[in-house]
Amino acid sequence: MGGFEGGDEAGYWEVTPPACSSKKEQYDKLLHTSYKDGIYTIRSYGRITLYLKITGIVNDNCTLLSRVMRINNLYDTLHFVPQNGSGFCIEGCEDIPLEDNSIFKVYKALLNATQDSDIEEFFQAHAVRIDKRIPISSGFDAAASNAASFLMLAKEACSLVLSTQELIDISAEAGVNTAFFIHQYNCATLLGAGEIMTAVEEEALDFEIFQPGIIFDTEAIKQSIKSTHSQQLACQSFKSLGQTGSLDLLSQGSKAQELNDWYAAALKLYPELEQHAKPGWYFSGTCFFKPLGSQT
Repeated sequence: MGGFEGGDEAGYWEVTPPACSSKKEQYDKLLHTSYKDGIYTIRSYGRITLYLKITGIVNDNCTLLSRVMRINNLYDTLHFVPQNGSGFCIEGCEDIPLEDNSIFKVYKALLNATQDSDIEEFFQAHAVRIDKRIPISSGFDAAASNAASFLMLAKEACSLVLSTQELIDISAEAGVNTAFFIHQYNCATLLGAGEIMTAVEEEALDFEIFQPGIIFDTEAIKQSIKSTHSQQLACQSFKSLGQTGSLDLLSQGSKAQELNDWYAAALKLYPELEQHAKPGWYFSGTCFFKPLGSQT
């Protein structure tokens, strides 16, 4: 089965992290950061939704109960690389206007929060370079992950005294929800609009992913959910979710729509999606997935 890294086309992909050959590399892998030859580096992992149920509509917004997990074998890589003082620069995602890039948004928020001219000087001397491996528009929260990784690496590179909560607050100022990634959770349960987060103590998994290549109108899907969702589901109905292991949770649904209300809503607008749904595969964002090693 052929694989690919990045891109918008339909297809399968698997990305295997490189093996660690030394104790230092093992240490860097644990921290997801490194510094070598003047270049700062950090991994920026994708996040997959294992389970999503709409619990109600509050103030025209959907409330939910969800289980999310870091995708252990799929990540972008961010670098701070030396440059000759040409201003804040992001390389590797030129198709996104600078002002719309989540990294630039949190950079401006970081400057505003700290009023630290040394940060601006550092990014006069260093460009941000992104090696993209998470496909665009996959629904794996790459923008939030990239923003979180930028803040964590900037904290280290610029020796900033900022707490985890302060980093989260800075990103919120920029309108970016980075909490899951800044906490470096493997897995978490989300409530409300996703802002109520509880860590789940289990290891992140490797996944095989299939992107069917359908362009989703996410706003239309949200409106479809709002217009058709009538029953206010009590979160008490899902109390057992927090104690259920992720693989056990997946085993409870034989079809993608049984575990993900987003998929059920998308299917109404894009019935051709069902042609790509196969036994043993689940749905997140715009993609089908299954844990590596599981049977189809």
